[in-house]
Amino acid sequence: MNKTLRYSFVALMAMFMGSAFAQKEVVVDFNSMSVATSSGESDAGDINETYKIVADDDENVVILISPKAEEVTNPNRFWQTNSGPQLRCYSGTITIQAKFAMKSITFDAPSKFDVTANVGKLSSTTWSGEATEVVFAVNKNSQINKITISGEAAGNTSGEEDHIANTAETAYTVAKAIELIDAGKALSEEVYVKGKISKLENYKDGSYTYWISDDGTTESSQFECYKGKGLDGADFTSADDMKKGATVIVKGKLKKYNSIYEFDAGNVLVSYDASTAVEEKHIANTEETAYTVAEAIALIDAGESLQDVVFVKGIVSQVDKFDDRYNSITYWISDDGTTTNQFECYSGKGIGGASFASIDDVQVGATVIVKGNMKKYNSIYEFDKNNELVKYDASTAGISNLKAKQVESAVYNLAGQRVDANYKGVVIQNGKKFVVK
Repeated sequence: MNKTLRYSFVALMAMFMGSAFAQKEVVVDFNSMSVATSSGESDAGDINETYKIVADDDENVVILISPKAEEVTNPNRFWQTNSGPQLRCYSGTITIQAKFAMKSITFDAPSKFDVTANVGKLSSTTWSGEATEVVFAVNKNSQINKITISGEAAGNTSGEEDHIANTAETAYTVAKAIELIDAGKALSEEVYVKGKISKLENYKDGSYTYWISDDGTTESSQFECYKGKGLDGADFTSADDMKKGATVIVKGKLKKYNSIYEFDAGNVLVSYDASTAVEEKHIANTEETAYTVAEAIALIDAGESLQDVVFVKGIVSQVDKFDDRYNSITYWISDDGTTTNQFECYSGKGIGGASFASIDDVQVGATVIVKGNMKKYNSIYEFDKNNELVKYDASTAGISNLKAKQVESAVYNLAGQRVDANYKGVVIQNGKKFVVK
């Protein structure tokens, strides 16, 4: 489903005597929408591309519903219930934008609701703060009947919003940018931020993800420039286009994703001064000099040249799942084959990039050398997807059982989310479905 829906909102606006504030309340009732729905027999309501709902021709309120995340099974969708259509999201984001300062957003989701807001405070099913855009990241199955948005049309006595747009000459410091994000001030506006590159994370397809801070170190407050572009929006041409320590001014839209303060994708480099750059230590190695897991984790924490492809050696400590869409396996390695101080090989490929045939192709206890780009995702140290096995020694498989019991493969529900032993229903383990009662 790829569609823009112009929906007749129930919108209430009251003007208070002697006040410059126009109080607004907008109710988005999915149950009463005329929209295609999915059911046990139909997928007509599945959301395959970003779905846009607008209040009116002026787009005073816009809701953007993204498709599901790649690794999740169930699609985001409008589901037919006895009460009418219901928005069901299993991953991805729900973005709410308004042409007024939103102060409160309440979700009517009585049974299942698990999301995280990029700004403001979320308590149960009610968000509070002050923003013209809020991005809710969906963590797992959330079933929403209605959304109520409340706020003020103006934020000062002149009836105008408190804007934060600036210029390259008045670029904010990293500390000030973080302060503005926490305050939820006009985050739909493009602003300029100045800092020094503290960490280079990933160059890919003309975009660069890197971090800046006010002093160029990773010890002070960090700000991520996610999938940024070069000067005047040009593509980067190689990982060498950016140097650690260089002073930059970057333009983009501020946001907070989980606990990360950042410019959203598509931010643009405005100024680049390499005179302050420091000589960077490259970490690329060879199969013969493969890092231990402990060394790999230390390098990630130091933020050293993480765009380099490196080799890491370890013992398979846990095998999570086989993905038959990509014929890849997600598994973990450690230096001693136990589940302490693990390193994830996310959606990895076989030797030479070959496809895996089943989850049995990787065994707990086997000694491996893996090649790929290292990163830290939330609290997980890992190889990014498309890492490759370079060496696989099955002769050690099972030996780790002498040190610790073999870890039972992880269990997932039909939405692709990991579940514990208390979960009831249809689950997937080792690529096979079965029912837990």
